[in-house]
Amino acid sequence: MNTQKYYRANEIYSMPARNNRPARRGVLPIGATHFYNLLAEGKIPQPDAKIGDKRLWSDSLLRSAVKISTDASSQPGTPVE
Repeated sequence: MNTQKYYRANEIYSMPARNNRPARRGVLPIGATHFYNLLAEGKIPQPDAKIGDKRLWSDSLLRSAVKISTDASSQPGTPVE
């Protein structure tokens, strides 16, 4: 049986330590603002599932988005964000 893992937005981005709260490493090594900017620009796909009011991204969707981003940044002359 192949089960798919889903992530909420706050599990995808990382958070620095602040106000006695420990740092948290997300699935992607980016902060919340960068995550939402990339989402608005279409560089991170829209969530592929929704449960109640929670938007969820599947592991495979995130992996494909990161692979596409990595492939594009490895092209000569392509600026890295």
